[in-house]
Amino acid sequence: MQAVPGHRRDSTSLVALSKSLFVDAFRFCPVVVLEPFTEADFPQLIAWMDSERLLKVCCGAAFTFPLTPEQLRHHLRGANVPGRSETLAYKALDAQTGQLIGHIALDNIAWENRTGRIARVLVGKVPHRGRGYGQAMTQAALAIGFGQLGLQRIGLGVYDFNADALRCYERCGFRHIGTLRHVLRHEEEYWSSVEMSLLASEWRAAQGISAAARGKHPQWQRRRAANAAERNRAY
Repeated sequence: MQAVPGHRRDSTSLVALSKSLFVDAFRFCPVVVLEPFTEADFPQLIAWMDSERLLKVCCGAAFTFPLTPEQLRHHLRGANVPGRSETLAYKALDAQTGQLIGHIALDNIAWENRTGRIARVLVGKVPHRGRGYGQAMTQAALAIGFGQLGLQRIGLGVYDFNADALRCYERCGFRHIGTLRHVLRHEEEYWSSVEMSLLASEWRAAQGISAAARGKHPQWQRRRAANAAERNRAY
């Protein structure tokens, strides 16, 4: 991650901006709400990652087992600044109960190219899996990436044996690109990753939002102006 020399971000403005993003994400996907993943959330994520296999399924080779606070602090260094950071990490809360559900990130964000990836998706507790939370979390992250940050392409990788995740991303509109064979080794197995992507135009079409209506809508114009101002303040 590249730091901007001499730049300091006011934490209050970051929280205010983040809250505005999450309110709109809730509007697009009412099952969960995303909030910034912080050091206070480390113990729960570490408790969820109770096996090396689960850690690799969720995070690939980004971390080593057992997951530690030091690894997460390194991961969050320079993260969670919209318009500047390569990583925006979130915790997911049930919108009705406020219960902590899982973790998701927008990662490898290239602001100049307006591209990014969905990464490190986890529904934490076993009883919560298979209930649509993964899809809701993904849709909320897409609403932020496309609807707020102005990304044009979002990709992801999912291991080919993870049928539930593949179905989830297909329901969210992702299209298969190809398969990277034997990208990761776990014990005596080699895992292959299915690459998928979604374009902003495809996402908008699925949301029923035409480009013309979106461009003329006052709320969208305010979002674009706010995003531009936020990026300008980062440099």
